[in-house]
This record gives sequence, structure tokens and C-alpha cells, in this order.
Amino acid sequence: MKQASRIIPKELHRFLAASKNRRISWDRELHPEMEVDWVEFRSPSDLKHTTFPVGTSEYHLNHDEPGEDPDLYYDIEGINLIQNCHGYQPDGILIYFPLFQEFGSWDCDHGIITLYPKVAWTVIERRLADYVNAQWYPHLVEQYLLRPWADDRCSDFQSRSSNDDLNVWNERLREYLHNLPDPEWASLASDKFVYGLLAAFDYFKVIDHETCDFTDPEENPTSEIIEEIVEFLTCFLSAESVHGYYDRHCKNVEMNPFAAQVWQYLLARRQLVGDDNDVHNLE
Repeated sequence: MKQASRIIPKELHRFLAASKNRRISWDRELHPEMEVDWVEFRSPSDLKHTTFPVGTSEYHLNHDEPGEDPDLYYDIEGINLIQNCHGYQPDGILIYFPLFQEFGSWDCDHGIITLYPKVAWTVIERRLADYVNAQWYPHLVEQYLLRPWADDRCSDFQSRSSNDDLNVWNERLREYLHNLPDPEWASLASDKFVYGLLAAFDYFKVIDHETCDFTDPEENPTSEIIEEIVEFLTCFLSAESVHGYYDRHCKNVEMNPFAAQVWQYLLARRQLVGDDNDVHNLE
């Protein structure tokens, strides 16, 4: 397989190679519609091939796909162009798909891919705000939904059942955590480690938000990888790190509902573990 930097369009390569283009931001007063405040592009040497899962269920549920839903997944190879952003997960906001020789986006919450038909990078660069925002406002650009099961370009693809999907997400999550940059505001090594594990919750809510019950402190999460994270964060030896992280970075912060649920769950679990180990609670 060729290196990702060698198969992207030349105009894109030149853009990514220029340090001035590494981070692009938007003024909220001028662009109130933007879902992200800024994006940070990958350099050519940081580009890599990534698979993006597409599921049939969302197409049948919300995009008028005919017939019965076979509940299948297809792994589509692409090159993620954005490595970081503010306001959303960077994965999938802007992708180059070598097979189709088209740019597009992947909606990580719903498992769909939108392609921009034969749009050159120079056009995207001129209208970067529209294309970065196209995942939320597709009417701003010319686009179409990729349907691998009905697209001749994907005729050699093998589908997989939803039962296989958890393993794929586990691999993607581990890769995400491995590449997660250290937050500048967290100077302590323990802060950075806890931050990475908490980021896993935020990333993994794509498939576990609806299936994990954080309301009962005695019920374990359904996902094995989240169960491992919870086990670490609530173990006796992690008490000081988690407690310190919460004091330094989470108090007086308005959390989104999912994050608030996670913290309530962790604090409740810590109380149980703390009682078992004869230590003070986090509350």
C-alpha cells in the first residue's frame, strides 16, 4: 500500500505542507453557523490510511433506503485530513477517499459517508468553512451519500454483521487514544493519563451512549473496553489522580449530559470502592 501522502492530490499536499495552514480558525461573530471554532490539519508525514465503518441501519432509518435493513457494515478506506479541532471529534470531518478520488466526510454518530462529487481541493480551500461544516449543513455544498451496497466501485467489498462491529470500534478507540495529544493545560502526568481515559468515554459514546447504564452504581457497563476504563478509574490506586483531576478541571464546569452521567457514575463507584478500602470518598 502506498504512503497516504503520495496518493493525495498535489494541491492538497502543497496546502498541508505549508505551516501557515496547520491551524485554521473562524471568528464566531463572522461565522456563527460554524460547528467548530478551529481545525488543525495533519502534515503530509502524519497522514495515514484509516477505515471508516458505514452501517445500513441509519440509511434505512433516516435516508429512505428501500427494502428490509440487513444490519450490515462496510469498512471504507480514507485519509483523515484533520487531526484536532474544537467543538467536535476530529475524525471524519474532512477525508480524502482514494478509491473514489473524492473528498467527503464521515458522520461518526450515525455511520454514514457523504461524498463531494469531483470537487477539487482548490475549491474546498476557497470554501473551507462550508466544507468543514458540510457534515452538519450538507445543503451548503454539492454532495451525495455513499451507499456501498449499491455502488459499483464497492463491488469487491465484503460486508460484516453488526456483531463484528465492537471489535472494530475497540481498535479505532485504542488508535485514537494512542494518537491523542497531551493537553497543554494538564501539567501532571497523572492528569494526562486520566484525561486520556476520560476522552475514551467521549469518543466511545458513539455506540455505548445508549447501551451503557450509568444511573445504577452497581451495574457494570456493557462494553468490555469501557469496563476496563471504569475499573481503572475507580480502583483504589487511582483515587488521588481522579480526585485531583476533578478538582482542577471539572468543578464549576457545565458538562454535557453524557459527561455528567459519567462523572456521577465514577463518583458513585469510587464511593463504593472507597468504603471497601476504608478510605474517604470523592464526594
